[in-house]
Amino acid sequence: MNPYPPQLHRLLRLARAGRPTVAAPVAGGETPPHGFATRVAALWAAQPKTPAFSYDLERCSRWGAAAAIGLCLFAAGLRPRPAAPPPEAPFDFFGIESPGEIPRRP
Repeated sequence: MNPYPPQLHRLLRLARAGRPTVAAPVAGGETPPHGFATRVAALWAAQPKTPAFSYDLERCSRWGAAAAIGLCLFAAGLRPRPAAPPPEAPFDFFGIESPGEIPRRP
């Protein structure tokens, strides 16, 4: 995985190759030496690329979310199926044998 976008690499390559035309004034009246910004950018780009803590936290969060979803799906697959009502007497709750039969008073 590339931690920096290609635009940043292009910017750093242009900063190494280019020359500043006008030096920026610094507080105190001094100007930095010619090519100072290019050297700073090159030193920053040459530093070792160590991932930050937030990167590790993000990876752990993604793995944790994936594991939780997988566990929920696994548990849902192991759940027993609900028992179906017996087909021989579906209307037996009211004492009726079939939907067309009406109980008579004795």
